[in-house]
Amino acid sequence: FYRFLFQCMKADGTKYLDLDTAIETWNSLFLSRCGYIREWCDFLRSHWKKSVGSDMWDQFIVFVGQFPDWRLFDERNSAFPT
Repeated sequence: FYRFLFQCMKADGTKYLDLDTAIETWNSLFLSRCGYIREWCDFLRSHWKKSVGSDMWDQFIVFVGQFPDWRLFDERNSAFPT
């Protein structure tokens, strides 16, 4: 379902999804399942000015599956990764 959404939502003839559309979709799909979705979307709004490609779209679901709440592992004063 998730990977199918990318193909349905991108404009015809393009390979990318508009950033605002991707952010709205991620918020809708993951707000209750992903503890850092707001931080992720805020980061994209402030630092990522490009469209979202299928690689980024596909890798996000993999990351969420492996780390539903990465803040559990976030220790500011420790070496990376913890």
